[in-house]
Amino acid sequence: MDVARIATSDDEQRLLVVYAIQRLLALAPDESTLLRDACALLARYRHFRCVWAGSVEPDGSVPIVACAGEAAAYVDGIAARWDDTPDGHGNIGWVVRSAQPGVFRTSHPSYARWRARAEAYGIASLLSLPLCVEENVVTVITAYSDEPDGFGEKERRLLVGLADDIARALQLLCMRAASASEAARSRNRLQRLETVRRLFVAGDGELDARGALLLDEGARSLGLAVGALGTLERDTVWYQFYESDSVISQPLRAIAVQDSIAAIAMSEGHTCAWEDLGDGALAPSTFVLQEGFRSAIVTPFDVEGRRHVLGFLGRRVRAVPFQEEDHVYVELLASLFAQFVRQSAQQEQIRNLRTFDQLTGLPNRASFESRLSEMTDAHDAATRSFAVIGVDLDRFRGINTALGFAIGDRLLVECAHRLRGALRDGDFLARVGGDAFEVIAEARTPEAAADVARRLRDCINESTTIDGNELLVSASIGIALHPSDASDPSELLACASSAIASARGEGGGRYHFYSQEIGERLEAKRRFHRNVLRAREEREFRLYFQPEIEMRTGRVVGAEGLLRWHDGELGVRNAAEFIPLAEEAGLIYGLDIWGLRIAIEHVRRWAHAGRDLIVACNISGRSIQEPALLGELRDLLNASGVDPAYLQIELTETAAMADAAAACAFLRDCRALGVTVALDDFGTGYSSLMHLKQLPVDTIKIDGSFVRELPDREEDAAIVRAMIALGHSLGRRIVAECVEEEHQARWLTEQGCDLAQGHWYGMAMPAEQFEAWMDAR
Repeated sequence: MDVARIATSDDEQRLLVVYAIQRLLALAPDESTLLRDACALLARYRHFRCVWAGSVEPDGSVPIVACAGEAAAYVDGIAARWDDTPDGHGNIGWVVRSAQPGVFRTSHPSYARWRARAEAYGIASLLSLPLCVEENVVTVITAYSDEPDGFGEKERRLLVGLADDIARALQLLCMRAASASEAARSRNRLQRLETVRRLFVAGDGELDARGALLLDEGARSLGLAVGALGTLERDTVWYQFYESDSVISQPLRAIAVQDSIAAIAMSEGHTCAWEDLGDGALAPSTFVLQEGFRSAIVTPFDVEGRRHVLGFLGRRVRAVPFQEEDHVYVELLASLFAQFVRQSAQQEQIRNLRTFDQLTGLPNRASFESRLSEMTDAHDAATRSFAVIGVDLDRFRGINTALGFAIGDRLLVECAHRLRGALRDGDFLARVGGDAFEVIAEARTPEAAADVARRLRDCINESTTIDGNELLVSASIGIALHPSDASDPSELLACASSAIASARGEGGGRYHFYSQEIGERLEAKRRFHRNVLRAREEREFRLYFQPEIEMRTGRVVGAEGLLRWHDGELGVRNAAEFIPLAEEAGLIYGLDIWGLRIAIEHVRRWAHAGRDLIVACNISGRSIQEPALLGELRDLLNASGVDPAYLQIELTETAAMADAAAACAFLRDCRALGVTVALDDFGTGYSSLMHLKQLPVDTIKIDGSFVRELPDREEDAAIVRAMIALGHSLGRRIVAECVEEEHQARWLTEQGCDLAQGHWYGMAMPAEQFEAWMDAR
């Protein structure tokens, strides 16, 4: 039965249209179905000559996506537009630009160019309706009538209301589609994280076996047939292919780099992808085409001074384009394989680790300090003159950040080679830090020392090119003379370090001798040293406590102990104001031991009061290098009788990565005592996923810089979601720092964050105030 005939009046027909449209809005599965059926309903029930819907595109076009009615052929060949072109100045253009519905008669002069066509199809008037989503016109629906006054007041109100309803339905469908897409992408990301986890725990087996597993897992995850590893030797890339869990131990074939996709990736310097290798971009003789491959994604990377490419290839044209996350995943696998190679090299060089720097092959800090002690302890030390020359590269961190650590490492190797070439036989060169070198040079006069410093400066200042990147490097150089400046090894190093700071303060790229002015700055540091000792004696240091909240329940589960200095002259000083100076002055270890003692006392005090709170205590990266630290911690725990599980040691990511091996050993020993451990300020350092997996931590604390603008800042939101997913996949608890607002707390809870701290919950407070705050909750 034709339900349209049930309606005996125009008003009844309008109600029928409303009913039909509302039913459609509730049941339409997607946008195209909704628009198609809406046009059909309006054309059928309201007897319009034609009804069509067009999608408003950024390029100015309005392509037709749905059309219905007896005169549907009217729109054939019509190219509707809304931009500032002749076709964009009709009814469609006016409606899109104004975001207002519009009624038009074909007799109007503005419709002159279409009037003859309209008359041929019996069209006398039309109504165009904008569909707005978030105040933007995304679709236009146009209805045509055979009457000049075909759109009266009632008709317009009906259609405008229906257009609003359809727009809201479109928005809902878009949100549903985006949610489904994001859910699928999240599942894919989690699966890939699981792939990486399996590769991490694959053990320390042979490099070929681990590489085969990596390529096989990567190919499976990307839905491609083959994984390939290419190594550049002179002008040839040697490939190894891994397919169906079998390893071809010998290269399948040697291929010239000028003829391969590897050449393109290496020349571009970034990941390259091809959905269709046969589209003409590659020569027909290209190796991958000859072998039957039709799609590929390839990334270049450097390891131990050698160039490689990691690629995954398919035997069919790829229907779905490679996404940005595919690029990131392949680059992550390349970084992981590079780590495999480095680990293999480290095993071979283990005997040299104590005395030589692994990257440059130079003596390390321990060797340098031993040599310096020998020279100052020599029988003729009082009359023997030599110079300690410190060389620090300027702005090296910026190169690492901009170009990556692989290029940074190669630059360090190049600088080591240049420095070695600038010295004489008998001079001693060592790498003592990330971008820091030290020299012991024979120098009977300041002029002789200056001559050595000039050679070192000039050899560093020469530009170098790495992977097509021209790098301009300079160095800040400090000179301390023995015995005129100092005769003690540590004082000589301090003098040279002060001179380096002076050179850097003038812009770098120069050398400075240690001087009285620099010595005065050194005296200021000594004065700070004395002030800290006095403050400890007079008990000016206090431990404040900031609560840690379990986000799911709102329960207070712990507190972080934060150091404060109640300075008689400057008032209450935050740790950030004096901890760096304390580290530089060598006082941080004493402050850390004091903080541990106070934290443990409060653990015991609150446990006796029935408060089971985990108290976190920050430890400096300098302190974990002290052999006595672990014994001190053990003695404090034994003397207090507290359960070690209620003490948590926090180490910043930057400190952990400064000496990953020492950090791992210390944190592992802490956990053996029963103490929990946390990685603080996560995201501000440079830890790799391999390091993060190896660090024996229970908790990861997301640095506040990623939290402050949540969830509005999309980049931070994506990073925090990834941190939470990564941490949970590694079995770690996640703490968000600096939670300042309710909506931040709510968003973090929705993402599955475990704990939080920040001013939204409570500020850092003295112990008595903290206890009162808990009692008041």
